Amino acid sequence: APYIKYSESTDKLYIFSVNQVSIIKEKELDESPSSNPHITNLFINNQKVNYIDSMSNRFVLPYDQNTISFEFSNFSFTHAQLNTYYYRIAEKTDPGSKWIKARDNTIHFLNLKPGKYTLEVSSTNFLGIAGKKNHVVHFEIRPPFWNTWWFYSML
Repeated sequence: APYIKYSESTDKLYIFSVNQVSIIKEKELDESPSSNPHITNLFINNQKVNYIDSMSNRFVLPYDQNTISFEFSNFSFTHAQLNTYYYRIAEKTDPGSKWIKARDNTIHFLNLKPGKYTLEVSSTNFLGIAGKKNHVVHFEIRPPFWNTWWFYSML
């Protein structure tokens, strides 16, 4: 079972489990039964990155850091196994892209090609109530230097 600690000095809720620590800012908590998703962990090439404190909702990676995993939570812990997550990813902002139901609270993207991506995550809680806001992350995988316009212009 996780250990939960609230710090009044930082207005943060700390949730400790065997393999991870999740940090939630009190202002992000919602007393309503809706369930807004939040990215809780980010893995780049299978290495954990401290996403919550060190990254915004935008980041840029080199071409060889193109295997990315996101873990997310809607912080609805009542019957958490009944929470449902959906995501869509597009190379450009594409409101027509299809939603995909996630098998659990983690999604993996292997060997993404260079480009600009938008990931959007939504969720429902055990009552089937959707969150009011989706979580959106924009990221870019840069091409290797030998596949850039300036390199070709030098040839």
